[in-house]
Amino acid sequence: MIFCIVGTGHTPIPPIAYGAVESLIWDYYQTLTTLGHQVYIINKPNTQEMINEINSINPDIVHIQYDDNVKMSLEINCKTILFTSHFAYIAQYERLKNTTYFNIFQQAIECKDKIYIFALTNQMKEMYVKFGFPAKKIHVIPNGVNDQLFQYEQNCKLNKSIYIAVIDLRKSQYKYQSIDNIDFVGNYKETSFDICNSNYIGEWSKSTLYNNLTNYANLVLLSDGEGDPLVVKEALICGLGIVISEYAIGHLDISMPFISVIYKDKLDDIEHVKKVIEDNRNESIRIREQIRNYGKTYAWSLIINDYYLCKINQIGF
Repeated sequence: MIFCIVGTGHTPIPPIAYGAVESLIWDYYQTLTTLGHQVYIINKPNTQEMINEINSINPDIVHIQYDDNVKMSLEINCKTILFTSHFAYIAQYERLKNTTYFNIFQQAIECKDKIYIFALTNQMKEMYVKFGFPAKKIHVIPNGVNDQLFQYEQNCKLNKSIYIAVIDLRKSQYKYQSIDNIDFVGNYKETSFDICNSNYIGEWSKSTLYNNLTNYANLVLLSDGEGDPLVVKEALICGLGIVISEYAIGHLDISMPFISVIYKDKLDDIEHVKKVIEDNRNESIRIREQIRNYGKTYAWSLIINDYYLCKINQIGF
């Protein structure tokens, strides 16, 4: 099959550092190419140029991976157009309706005759259905992890936690900076987070992420909104336990002993959060191989074969 995957047009693919969606697109590109498909990444700042390029390629599948570009589908000459939203608050209506993104969300509904939605979670699917998108045209596809890129050490070098995410209000690092034994990594955007504190490591390059993530005992990600965050799968493949908010559960089996969920009514209870992180860290250090084996179930090769291509074949491109 011939695929065109549409990016934001504003960040290079693959990204040098920050850029979760761009990393995801690159993973799709590499995995599909390895499986023998022909894949084009369409990533230009001018929307009309992207539309023209796609139509000149005449692909079997177009996958729009950037919310603002969903209306492109109305001018694309392809019968199988997929759309994935990466907006963190889609599953939370009260937050969604009060953002400028709500207009873009509605645009996706208006394009229901042209697109299929490949939603990251069941909760996202339910929100689209609630607003009139046909359920039969929505498929839930989890994110995966490129298990070939990340280094793995059986024993962690640092008896510490790591919090990897862009530093902003949604990711909530500012709430937890006072907790000992957490290193914070990410591109600073906003909030009262103190970037002069010694626990702020700065932004990692991709190569640093691939090589150094396995040095830690567990990952912390206590956002107030998420889809299916890539960094969680990346931590698992590196042998790290995870402490996440309920919004980052995605497709995880939360009964696993190395997955600790902090629900919204406890996110501001710093002592509770501190204890959960410490307990998870101590447990995760002992069972790193078990964690890694669980992480391997999210390898992109499996996700693409068992979910993505399977659903595309059901659609009939």
